Amino acid sequence: MGKRYKMILPTFILLLFSSPIFAHQDTLLFDTCILHSPELVQDFYKSRNYEPAWTKEGKFSVKAYSFIHILSNAHYYGLQAKHYHLLELMELKEKQVLGSHAWEIESLLTDSFFTFAHHLRAGQMDNEKLTIKKAGKTRMDISILDQALNSPSIKNVLDNQEPSHVQYHHLKAKLHEILNNKNTLWSTIGSEALKTEIQTIALNMERWRWESKDFGDRHILINIPSYMMEVWEDGKMILASKTIVGSARMQTPILDSQIEKFIIHPTLVSEEIFSSELLPILTKDPTYLSRNGYDVMDDGKSIDASNIIWENYKYEPFPYTISKQDVNHKLMGRLRFEMDSVTLLHDSEAKHLFIRNFRALTGGCVIIDKAEQLVFHLVKNDNNVHLSQLQELFDSKSSYTEVEVMQPIQIYTRYFTADGNQIFTDIYGKDLPLLTFFDDMVDWDKGNYNLQRIR
Repeated sequence: MGKRYKMILPTFILLLFSSPIFAHQDTLLFDTCILHSPELVQDFYKSRNYEPAWTKEGKFSVKAYSFIHILSNAHYYGLQAKHYHLLELMELKEKQVLGSHAWEIESLLTDSFFTFAHHLRAGQMDNEKLTIKKAGKTRMDISILDQALNSPSIKNVLDNQEPSHVQYHHLKAKLHEILNNKNTLWSTIGSEALKTEIQTIALNMERWRWESKDFGDRHILINIPSYMMEVWEDGKMILASKTIVGSARMQTPILDSQIEKFIIHPTLVSEEIFSSELLPILTKDPTYLSRNGYDVMDDGKSIDASNIIWENYKYEPFPYTISKQDVNHKLMGRLRFEMDSVTLLHDSEAKHLFIRNFRALTGGCVIIDKAEQLVFHLVKNDNNVHLSQLQELFDSKSSYTEVEVMQPIQIYTRYFTADGNQIFTDIYGKDLPLLTFFDDMVDWDKGNYNLQRIR
Protein backbone atom coordinates (compact mmCIF):
# COMPACT_ATOMS: atom_id res chain seq x y z
CA MET A 1 0.00 0.00 0.00
CA GLY A 2 1.15 3.52 -0.68
CA LYS A 3 2.55 5.59 2.15
CA ARG A 4 -0.16 8.21 1.68
CA TYR A 5 -2.78 5.78 3.03
CA LYS A 6 -0.84 4.80 6.16
CA MET A 7 -1.46 6.43 9.52
CA ILE A 8 -1.10 5.77 13.23
CA LEU A 9 -3.86 3.66 14.78
CA PRO A 10 -6.72 6.07 15.49
CA THR A 11 -7.97 6.78 18.97
CA PHE A 12 -11.25 5.00 18.35
CA ILE A 13 -9.43 1.62 18.35
CA LEU A 14 -8.64 2.21 22.01
CA LEU A 15 -12.32 2.83 22.58
CA LEU A 16 -13.09 -0.45 20.85
CA PHE A 17 -10.77 -2.27 23.24
CA SER A 18 -12.50 -0.68 26.22
CA SER A 19 -15.94 -1.70 24.89
CA PRO A 20 -17.51 -4.87 26.33
CA ILE A 21 -17.57 -6.64 22.94
CA PHE A 22 -13.77 -6.43 22.72
CA ALA A 23 -13.10 -6.99 26.41
CA HIS A 24 -11.49 -10.37 25.74
CA GLN A 25 -8.59 -8.70 23.98
CA ASP A 26 -5.61 -7.91 26.20
CA THR A 27 -2.84 -7.01 23.77
CA LEU A 28 -2.41 -4.52 20.97
CA LEU A 29 -0.32 -6.23 18.32
CA PHE A 30 -1.29 -4.13 15.31
CA ASP A 31 -0.06 -0.60 15.94
CA THR A 32 -0.82 0.92 12.55
CA CYS A 33 -3.97 0.84 10.48
CA ILE A 34 -4.10 1.36 6.72
CA LEU A 35 -7.39 3.20 6.52
CA HIS A 36 -8.62 5.70 3.95
CA SER A 37 -11.24 7.35 6.17
CA PRO A 38 -10.41 6.66 9.84
CA GLU A 39 -12.60 9.45 11.20
CA LEU A 40 -15.61 8.16 9.29
CA VAL A 41 -14.95 4.63 10.60
CA GLN A 42 -14.74 6.03 14.10
CA ASP A 43 -18.04 7.89 13.70
CA PHE A 44 -19.72 4.73 12.41
CA TYR A 45 -18.80 2.63 15.44
CA LYS A 46 -19.60 5.46 17.79
CA SER A 47 -23.08 5.66 16.23
CA ARG A 48 -23.67 1.97 17.09
CA ASN A 49 -22.13 2.11 20.57
CA TYR A 50 -19.11 0.17 19.31
CA GLU A 51 -21.11 -2.97 18.55
CA PRO A 52 -19.50 -5.11 15.81
CA ALA A 53 -20.94 -4.84 12.29
CA TRP A 54 -19.20 -7.66 10.40
CA THR A 55 -18.48 -10.31 13.02
CA LYS A 56 -20.80 -12.39 15.13
CA GLU A 57 -19.99 -14.75 17.98
CA GLY A 58 -16.35 -14.83 17.03
CA LYS A 59 -16.93 -15.54 13.33
CA PHE A 60 -17.25 -13.64 10.05
CA SER A 61 -20.89 -12.79 9.38
CA VAL A 62 -22.69 -13.71 6.15
CA LYS A 63 -22.56 -10.02 5.23
CA ALA A 64 -18.77 -10.02 5.66
CA TYR A 65 -18.37 -13.02 3.32
CA SER A 66 -20.73 -11.42 0.80
CA PHE A 67 -18.85 -8.11 0.82
CA ILE A 68 -15.42 -9.75 0.49
CA HIS A 69 -16.76 -11.62 -2.53
CA ILE A 70 -17.90 -8.30 -4.05
CA LEU A 71 -14.47 -6.77 -3.45
CA SER A 72 -12.76 -9.73 -5.09
CA ASN A 73 -14.81 -8.95 -8.20
CA ALA A 74 -14.19 -5.19 -8.15
CA HIS A 75 -12.90 -5.46 -11.74
CA TYR A 76 -16.47 -5.97 -12.91
CA TYR A 77 -17.24 -2.44 -11.68
CA GLY A 78 -14.19 -0.99 -13.40
CA LEU A 79 -12.53 -0.66 -9.98
CA GLN A 80 -9.38 -2.18 -8.52
CA ALA A 81 -9.50 -4.49 -5.52
CA LYS A 82 -6.13 -3.29 -4.24
CA HIS A 83 -7.78 -0.10 -2.97
CA TYR A 84 -10.11 -1.97 -0.60
CA HIS A 85 -7.80 -3.96 1.74
CA LEU A 86 -8.66 -7.17 -0.10
CA LEU A 87 -5.30 -8.90 0.47
CA GLU A 88 -5.39 -8.27 4.20
CA LEU A 89 -9.01 -9.36 4.43
CA MET A 90 -8.38 -12.52 2.41
CA GLU A 91 -5.52 -13.51 4.70
CA LEU A 92 -7.73 -13.11 7.74
CA LYS A 93 -10.61 -14.88 5.99
CA GLU A 94 -8.55 -17.86 4.84
CA LYS A 95 -6.99 -18.29 8.27
CA GLN A 96 -10.36 -17.77 9.95
CA VAL A 97 -8.50 -15.38 12.25
CA LEU A 98 -10.71 -13.47 14.61
CA GLY A 99 -10.06 -13.29 18.33
CA SER A 100 -7.47 -10.59 18.93
CA HIS A 101 -7.90 -9.40 15.33
CA ALA A 102 -11.61 -8.64 15.59
CA TRP A 103 -11.02 -4.89 15.68
CA GLU A 104 -8.74 -5.17 12.65
CA ILE A 105 -11.36 -7.08 10.64
CA GLU A 106 -14.11 -4.64 11.64
CA SER A 107 -12.13 -1.52 10.77
CA LEU A 108 -10.83 -2.89 7.45
CA LEU A 109 -14.27 -4.04 6.27
CA THR A 110 -15.96 -0.81 7.31
CA ASP A 111 -13.29 1.37 5.72
CA SER A 112 -13.45 -0.76 2.56
CA PHE A 113 -17.20 -0.32 2.34
CA PHE A 114 -17.02 3.46 2.70
CA THR A 115 -14.31 3.69 0.05
CA PHE A 116 -15.94 1.24 -2.37
CA ALA A 117 -19.36 2.92 -2.13
CA HIS A 118 -17.81 6.35 -2.58
CA HIS A 119 -15.87 5.21 -5.64
CA LEU A 120 -19.02 3.74 -7.20
CA ARG A 121 -20.84 7.01 -6.63
CA ALA A 122 -18.20 9.66 -7.40
CA GLY A 123 -15.21 7.95 -8.98
CA GLN A 124 -12.07 6.36 -7.58
CA MET A 125 -9.47 8.87 -8.72
CA ASP A 126 -8.79 12.56 -8.65
CA ASN A 127 -8.19 13.18 -12.36
CA GLU A 128 -5.91 16.14 -11.67
CA LYS A 129 -3.76 14.76 -8.84
CA LEU A 130 -4.01 11.13 -10.08
CA THR A 131 -4.54 9.95 -6.50
CA ILE A 132 -7.20 7.74 -4.99
CA LYS A 133 -10.27 9.49 -3.59
CA LYS A 134 -11.27 9.11 0.02
CA ALA A 135 -14.83 8.93 1.30
CA GLY A 136 -16.14 12.13 2.80
CA LYS A 137 -17.15 12.37 6.42
CA THR A 138 -20.91 12.55 5.97
CA ARG A 139 -23.92 11.04 7.65
CA MET A 140 -25.01 9.74 4.23
CA ASP A 141 -22.05 7.34 4.09
CA ILE A 142 -22.96 5.87 7.46
CA SER A 143 -26.62 5.61 6.46
CA ILE A 144 -25.68 3.67 3.32
CA LEU A 145 -23.62 1.19 5.35
CA ASP A 146 -26.45 0.79 7.88
CA GLN A 147 -28.81 0.15 4.98
CA ALA A 148 -26.45 -2.45 3.49
CA LEU A 149 -26.03 -4.28 6.80
CA ASN A 150 -29.81 -4.43 7.26
CA SER A 151 -30.62 -5.29 3.65
CA PRO A 152 -31.12 -8.82 2.27
CA SER A 153 -28.55 -7.96 -0.43
CA ILE A 154 -25.50 -5.83 0.21
CA LYS A 155 -24.79 -5.95 -3.54
CA ASN A 156 -28.09 -4.26 -4.42
CA VAL A 157 -27.33 -1.40 -2.04
CA LEU A 158 -23.89 -0.93 -3.61
CA ASP A 159 -25.27 -1.18 -7.15
CA ASN A 160 -27.64 1.68 -6.32
CA GLN A 161 -24.61 3.92 -5.76
CA GLU A 162 -23.60 3.67 -9.43
CA PRO A 163 -24.42 6.38 -11.99
CA SER A 164 -27.85 6.18 -13.64
CA HIS A 165 -26.49 7.19 -17.06
CA VAL A 166 -27.42 4.54 -19.62
CA GLN A 167 -24.02 4.96 -21.29
CA TYR A 168 -22.28 3.93 -18.06
CA HIS A 169 -24.28 0.73 -17.92
CA HIS A 170 -23.50 -0.03 -21.57
CA LEU A 171 -19.81 0.21 -20.69
CA LYS A 172 -20.29 -1.97 -17.63
CA ALA A 173 -22.07 -4.62 -19.71
CA LYS A 174 -19.24 -4.56 -22.24
CA LEU A 175 -16.66 -4.95 -19.47
CA HIS A 176 -18.55 -7.98 -18.13
CA GLU A 177 -18.63 -9.48 -21.61
CA ILE A 178 -14.87 -9.04 -22.02
CA LEU A 179 -13.98 -10.40 -18.59
CA ASN A 180 -16.22 -13.42 -19.04
CA ASN A 181 -14.60 -14.20 -22.40
CA LYS A 182 -11.07 -13.19 -21.51
CA ASN A 183 -9.29 -16.34 -22.66
CA THR A 184 -10.83 -16.32 -26.14
CA LEU A 185 -10.22 -12.61 -26.57
CA TRP A 186 -6.67 -12.89 -25.30
CA SER A 187 -5.83 -15.49 -27.94
CA THR A 188 -7.65 -13.50 -30.65
CA ILE A 189 -6.44 -9.92 -30.25
CA GLY A 190 -3.43 -10.36 -27.97
CA SER A 191 -2.79 -9.57 -24.33
CA GLU A 192 -1.65 -5.96 -24.70
CA ALA A 193 -4.54 -4.98 -26.97
CA LEU A 194 -7.02 -6.58 -24.58
CA LYS A 195 -5.39 -4.94 -21.59
CA THR A 196 -5.69 -1.52 -23.26
CA GLU A 197 -9.34 -2.15 -24.12
CA ILE A 198 -10.15 -3.10 -20.53
CA GLN A 199 -8.32 -0.05 -19.19
CA THR A 200 -10.07 2.27 -21.65
CA ILE A 201 -13.52 0.94 -20.75
CA ALA A 202 -12.74 1.26 -17.03
CA LEU A 203 -11.47 4.82 -17.55
CA ASN A 204 -14.66 5.85 -19.34
CA MET A 205 -16.81 4.27 -16.63
CA GLU A 206 -14.81 6.47 -14.28
CA ARG A 207 -15.59 9.53 -16.41
CA TRP A 208 -19.30 8.84 -16.04
CA ARG A 209 -18.83 8.63 -12.27
CA TRP A 210 -17.30 12.08 -12.36
CA GLU A 211 -20.58 13.47 -13.70
CA SER A 212 -22.07 15.13 -10.63
CA LYS A 213 -25.61 15.27 -12.00
CA ASP A 214 -28.00 13.39 -14.19
CA PHE A 215 -28.42 14.88 -17.66
CA GLY A 216 -32.19 14.49 -17.47
CA ASP A 217 -34.64 12.89 -19.88
CA ARG A 218 -34.29 15.77 -22.39
CA HIS A 219 -30.84 16.88 -23.46
CA ILE A 220 -28.22 16.91 -26.21
CA LEU A 221 -24.92 15.07 -25.77
CA ILE A 222 -21.97 15.77 -28.04
CA ASN A 223 -19.17 13.26 -27.56
CA ILE A 224 -16.03 14.77 -29.04
CA PRO A 225 -13.96 11.60 -29.78
CA SER A 226 -16.90 9.79 -31.45
CA TYR A 227 -17.72 12.81 -33.66
CA MET A 228 -21.39 12.31 -32.79
CA MET A 229 -24.29 14.31 -31.41
CA GLU A 230 -27.22 12.59 -29.68
CA VAL A 231 -30.59 14.18 -28.94
CA TRP A 232 -32.43 12.56 -26.02
CA GLU A 233 -36.13 12.94 -25.28
CA ASP A 234 -38.08 11.11 -22.54
CA GLY A 235 -34.98 9.08 -21.78
CA LYS A 236 -34.61 7.82 -25.37
CA MET A 237 -32.22 8.84 -28.12
CA ILE A 238 -34.37 10.22 -30.94
CA LEU A 239 -31.73 11.76 -33.22
CA ALA A 240 -28.08 11.01 -33.91
CA SER A 241 -25.90 13.17 -36.12
CA LYS A 242 -22.29 13.16 -37.24
CA THR A 243 -20.21 16.12 -36.11
CA ILE A 244 -16.97 17.89 -36.94
CA VAL A 245 -15.10 19.10 -33.85
CA GLY A 246 -12.11 21.20 -32.89
CA SER A 247 -8.62 20.18 -33.87
CA ALA A 248 -6.03 19.02 -31.34
CA ARG A 249 -4.54 22.53 -31.46
CA MET A 250 -7.90 24.33 -31.05
CA GLN A 251 -9.93 21.89 -28.99
CA THR A 252 -13.67 21.88 -28.46
CA PRO A 253 -14.07 22.49 -24.71
CA ILE A 254 -15.91 20.30 -22.22
CA LEU A 255 -18.90 22.33 -21.03
CA ASP A 256 -22.57 22.48 -20.08
CA SER A 257 -24.68 24.93 -22.01
CA GLN A 258 -28.18 25.53 -23.35
CA ILE A 259 -29.60 26.19 -26.81
CA GLU A 260 -31.81 29.26 -26.53
CA LYS A 261 -32.33 30.23 -30.17
CA PHE A 262 -31.17 29.47 -33.68
CA ILE A 263 -30.33 31.73 -36.59
CA ILE A 264 -31.22 30.94 -40.19
CA HIS A 265 -28.60 32.18 -42.67
CA PRO A 266 -26.25 33.48 -39.96
CA THR A 267 -23.75 34.84 -42.50
CA LEU A 268 -26.35 37.30 -43.77
CA VAL A 269 -26.48 40.74 -42.20
CA SER A 270 -29.78 41.42 -40.45
CA GLU A 271 -31.81 44.53 -41.33
CA GLU A 272 -31.18 45.90 -37.85
CA ILE A 273 -27.40 45.55 -38.14
CA PHE A 274 -27.47 47.01 -41.64
CA SER A 275 -29.41 50.14 -40.69
CA SER A 276 -27.81 50.77 -37.28
CA GLU A 277 -24.20 49.81 -37.94
CA LEU A 278 -23.29 49.35 -41.59
CA LEU A 279 -25.27 52.07 -43.33
CA PRO A 280 -23.79 55.01 -41.34
CA ILE A 281 -20.32 53.72 -42.27
CA LEU A 282 -21.17 53.14 -45.94
CA THR A 283 -22.52 56.65 -46.47
CA LYS A 284 -19.06 57.91 -45.56
CA ASP A 285 -16.93 55.07 -46.91
CA PRO A 286 -18.54 53.06 -49.79
CA THR A 287 -15.47 50.82 -50.02
CA TYR A 288 -15.96 49.44 -46.51
CA LEU A 289 -17.77 46.30 -47.68
CA SER A 290 -15.18 45.19 -50.22
CA ARG A 291 -12.31 45.89 -47.84
CA ASN A 292 -13.86 43.84 -45.02
CA GLY A 293 -14.98 40.74 -46.84
CA TYR A 294 -18.69 41.49 -47.35
CA ASP A 295 -20.70 40.48 -50.41
CA VAL A 296 -23.79 42.25 -51.74
CA MET A 297 -26.16 39.77 -53.34
CA ASP A 298 -29.25 39.95 -55.47
CA ASP A 299 -31.29 36.74 -55.39
CA GLY A 300 -28.27 34.81 -54.14
CA LYS A 301 -25.83 36.18 -56.74
CA SER A 302 -23.03 38.65 -56.01
CA ILE A 303 -23.32 42.10 -57.55
CA ASP A 304 -21.01 45.08 -57.87
CA ALA A 305 -21.70 47.39 -54.93
CA SER A 306 -19.55 50.26 -56.17
CA ASN A 307 -22.50 51.91 -57.93
CA ILE A 308 -24.90 51.77 -54.98
CA ILE A 309 -25.86 55.18 -53.59
CA TRP A 310 -26.10 54.30 -49.92
CA GLU A 311 -27.75 57.58 -48.85
CA ASN A 312 -30.89 56.50 -50.71
CA TYR A 313 -31.50 53.75 -48.19
CA LYS A 314 -31.66 55.86 -45.07
CA TYR A 315 -35.41 55.92 -45.47
CA GLU A 316 -36.07 53.26 -48.10
CA PRO A 317 -35.89 49.45 -47.77
CA PHE A 318 -32.63 47.97 -48.98
CA PRO A 319 -33.49 45.57 -51.86
CA TYR A 320 -30.38 43.38 -51.61
CA THR A 321 -28.80 41.15 -49.01
CA ILE A 322 -25.36 41.53 -47.49
CA SER A 323 -23.32 38.52 -46.47
CA LYS A 324 -20.11 38.12 -44.54
CA GLN A 325 -18.41 34.78 -44.01
CA ASP A 326 -16.92 34.79 -40.53
CA VAL A 327 -13.20 34.13 -40.99
CA ASN A 328 -13.19 31.98 -37.86
CA HIS A 329 -15.95 29.74 -39.15
CA LYS A 330 -15.43 29.39 -42.88
CA LEU A 331 -17.50 26.21 -42.95
CA MET A 332 -20.65 27.86 -41.63
CA GLY A 333 -23.82 26.98 -43.51
CA ARG A 334 -27.47 27.94 -43.16
CA LEU A 335 -27.93 27.46 -39.42
CA ARG A 336 -26.30 28.56 -36.21
CA PHE A 337 -27.44 27.63 -32.72
CA GLU A 338 -27.02 30.29 -30.06
CA MET A 339 -25.97 29.07 -26.61
CA ASP A 340 -25.08 30.67 -23.30
CA SER A 341 -21.41 29.90 -23.95
CA VAL A 342 -18.66 30.74 -26.41
CA THR A 343 -18.74 27.43 -28.27
CA LEU A 344 -20.43 27.77 -31.64
CA LEU A 345 -22.74 25.07 -32.96
CA HIS A 346 -23.72 25.25 -36.61
CA ASP A 347 -24.14 23.36 -39.85
CA SER A 348 -22.08 23.43 -43.04
CA GLU A 349 -22.61 23.21 -46.77
CA ALA A 350 -19.43 21.12 -47.02
CA LYS A 351 -21.24 17.80 -46.59
CA HIS A 352 -18.31 15.85 -48.01
CA LEU A 353 -16.39 16.44 -44.77
CA PHE A 354 -18.78 14.22 -42.83
CA ILE A 355 -17.64 11.22 -44.88
CA ARG A 356 -14.17 11.40 -43.35
CA ASN A 357 -13.26 9.14 -40.45
CA PHE A 358 -11.06 11.82 -38.88
CA ARG A 359 -13.14 14.95 -38.26
CA ALA A 360 -11.17 17.04 -35.73
CA LEU A 361 -10.88 19.99 -38.10
CA THR A 362 -12.44 23.18 -36.74
CA GLY A 363 -11.20 26.05 -34.63
CA GLY A 364 -13.14 24.76 -31.62
CA CYS A 365 -16.70 25.00 -32.89
CA VAL A 366 -18.91 21.97 -33.51
CA ILE A 367 -20.46 21.43 -36.94
CA ILE A 368 -23.44 19.07 -37.11
CA ASP A 369 -24.67 17.19 -40.14
CA LYS A 370 -28.39 17.03 -39.30
CA ALA A 371 -28.91 20.65 -38.32
CA GLU A 372 -32.34 21.00 -39.93
CA GLN A 373 -33.63 17.90 -38.14
CA LEU A 374 -32.43 19.43 -34.87
CA VAL A 375 -34.30 22.65 -35.66
CA PHE A 376 -37.52 20.78 -36.38
CA HIS A 377 -37.16 18.95 -33.07
CA LEU A 378 -36.60 22.18 -31.14
CA VAL A 379 -39.78 23.81 -32.49
CA LYS A 380 -42.07 20.77 -32.65
CA ASN A 381 -44.15 21.97 -29.67
CA ASP A 382 -44.08 25.65 -30.61
CA ASN A 383 -47.40 26.64 -32.18
CA ASN A 384 -45.95 29.97 -33.28
CA VAL A 385 -43.48 28.33 -35.66
CA HIS A 386 -44.72 26.56 -38.78
CA LEU A 387 -42.46 23.96 -40.31
CA SER A 388 -43.39 24.95 -43.86
CA GLN A 389 -42.35 28.53 -43.17
CA LEU A 390 -39.05 27.34 -41.73
CA GLN A 391 -38.39 25.29 -44.84
CA GLU A 392 -39.08 28.33 -47.03
CA LEU A 393 -36.57 30.32 -45.01
CA PHE A 394 -33.97 27.56 -45.37
CA ASP A 395 -34.47 27.52 -49.12
CA SER A 396 -34.61 31.28 -49.70
CA LYS A 397 -30.98 32.05 -48.81
CA SER A 398 -31.96 35.70 -48.61
CA SER A 399 -33.30 36.35 -45.15
CA TYR A 400 -31.49 36.58 -41.81
CA THR A 401 -33.92 35.20 -39.22
CA GLU A 402 -33.63 34.57 -35.49
CA VAL A 403 -35.99 32.11 -33.81
CA GLU A 404 -36.27 31.85 -30.03
CA VAL A 405 -36.56 28.30 -28.70
CA MET A 406 -39.69 28.11 -26.57
CA GLN A 407 -38.26 25.24 -24.52
CA PRO A 408 -34.47 25.70 -24.33
CA ILE A 409 -32.59 22.41 -24.23
CA GLN A 410 -29.48 21.54 -22.22
CA ILE A 411 -26.44 20.58 -24.24
CA TYR A 412 -23.36 18.80 -22.93
CA THR A 413 -20.04 18.42 -24.70
CA ARG A 414 -18.03 15.57 -23.24
CA TYR A 415 -14.95 13.44 -23.89
CA PHE A 416 -15.57 9.67 -23.82
CA THR A 417 -13.24 7.36 -25.74
CA ALA A 418 -15.49 4.29 -25.38
CA ASP A 419 -19.24 3.77 -25.45
CA GLY A 420 -19.78 0.04 -24.97
CA ASN A 421 -19.75 -0.67 -28.70
CA GLN A 422 -16.36 0.62 -29.77
CA ILE A 423 -13.19 2.40 -28.73
CA PHE A 424 -12.64 5.85 -30.23
CA THR A 425 -9.39 7.57 -31.13
CA ASP A 426 -8.06 9.67 -28.27
CA ILE A 427 -7.83 12.75 -30.50
CA TYR A 428 -6.80 15.17 -27.73
CA GLY A 429 -4.54 12.74 -25.86
CA LYS A 430 -6.63 12.95 -22.69
CA ASP A 431 -6.46 9.21 -21.96
CA LEU A 432 -2.69 8.94 -21.87
CA PRO A 433 -2.03 10.36 -18.39
CA LEU A 434 -4.98 8.44 -16.90
CA LEU A 435 -4.70 4.91 -18.30
CA THR A 436 -1.75 4.00 -16.10
CA PHE A 437 -4.02 4.37 -13.08
CA PHE A 438 -5.79 1.23 -14.30
CA ASP A 439 -2.66 -0.88 -14.79
CA ASP A 440 -3.75 -3.24 -12.02
CA MET A 441 -7.15 -3.94 -13.57
CA VAL A 442 -5.59 -7.20 -14.71
CA ASP A 443 -2.61 -9.28 -13.64
CA TRP A 444 -0.29 -10.19 -16.50
CA ASP A 445 2.13 -12.24 -14.42
CA LYS A 446 4.12 -14.69 -16.61
CA GLY A 447 2.00 -13.83 -19.62
CA ASN A 448 -1.14 -15.30 -18.11
CA TYR A 449 -4.38 -13.39 -18.04
CA ASN A 450 -5.53 -13.74 -14.45
CA LEU A 451 -8.19 -11.60 -12.83
CA GLN A 452 -7.77 -13.36 -9.49
CA ARG A 453 -11.51 -13.80 -9.11
CA ILE A 454 -11.95 -15.31 -5.66
CA ARG A 455 -15.16 -17.25 -5.29
